[in-house]
Amino acid sequence: MPQNYQKETESIDLIEIIKTLWDGKWKIVIAIIISLLTFISYNSFQTNKFTAITEIKPLEISEINKYIVFNELIRNESLRITSESESESESENANFQITKISSLRLLDIYINILRDKVVFQDAIRRSNLIDPSKYNDEAEYNESIIKIAKSIKILEPKISSNNLQVSYHTINFIHDDREKWIDILKYSNELANKIVKQTLLEEYKYFLISLKKKKKYKVEDLLIQINNVISDYDREINERLAYLTEQSKIARTLKIAKNTIEAQIVGDQRLISNINIESPFYLRGYEAIEKEIEILKERVDKKVFTRGLFKLEKEKRKIKQDKTKERISLELESTPLGNNGEFLATSTNIFLTELEYNDNKKFLPQAALIGLIVGIIYILISSVFKSQIVSRKRS
Repeated sequence: MPQNYQKETESIDLIEIIKTLWDGKWKIVIAIIISLLTFISYNSFQTNKFTAITEIKPLEISEINKYIVFNELIRNESLRITSESESESESENANFQITKISSLRLLDIYINILRDKVVFQDAIRRSNLIDPSKYNDEAEYNESIIKIAKSIKILEPKISSNNLQVSYHTINFIHDDREKWIDILKYSNELANKIVKQTLLEEYKYFLISLKKKKKYKVEDLLIQINNVISDYDREINERLAYLTEQSKIARTLKIAKNTIEAQIVGDQRLISNINIESPFYLRGYEAIEKEIEILKERVDKKVFTRGLFKLEKEKRKIKQDKTKERISLELESTPLGNNGEFLATSTNIFLTELEYNDNKKFLPQAALIGLIVGIIYILISSVFKSQIVSRKRS
């Protein structure tokens, strides 16, 4: 019996609630209308903001082709450095590798510069996107600029399920003034390109300086080796002359003018080996010995007789005649990096920026729902208050 009573009571309460809401239906409608009008009125005073989307594309082939000869020289020099670095003494040089110009490399440097957000800060300040007079001091103004710059998003390319890139890097920013945003993009792009150019020029400048120094040091090392082999030759000749002079004196003292070794060998074949190994040099006779002394003293061109000198001189000449550094420098000047023409790091066209305006109408259902809920709550609370007042009057 109590359970049936409880169910009956709940059924009556639900019916009462529905009846109460039905009786106040016009109040609910009014609440919904007020909510919608409030939303519309609020948005009418708001600026129509948009999301600006700018694609950052890699440099086109036609632009990269301007670096073909320069890249070939860089590639050949890098290969040469790698091959020379096999020895332990040059292992440190092996770690220094110069990279050619490619669209992906330029894009990577460009994107990293944008991610730093400094170029955007400069562009925002230059375009007067915000009024500095509205801030208490310069520190507060700069802080606001940094905050806006941080809100600019650099989005990564989208990758498909099979690991294929299906989009490009994009610059995304929400704002309400297209002209100012285009101005910011234009300046940021120009500044980023300038920084990329400076970065690469400094890198290649250092590389060219290192090539020049390396060439200079190689020539110096070879000159030291050349001087060493010439000094060794002079020492060997002086030692030889001293020895020959001594042997000549002995031969004259013993009155051995002619070579006596061959005469002794003819008679006894077994004696040949002993004489060849152990026979004193003066037995050749002072005439032959002094003739050798004369010839050695009359030598004018030492280079012909200096062992290893020809190879060293050849290597020195090869290094001094190497024009790699000059050719790379000349080709660098002929590229967009070196000449006064326009340098581009990417194929970014800021004037093709896509604008996606925020559609506030999509929030109308939410505004209507808020009005509905507020109307229902108002009617139910009003009904409770009325019931309490009636109960008090009856009591």
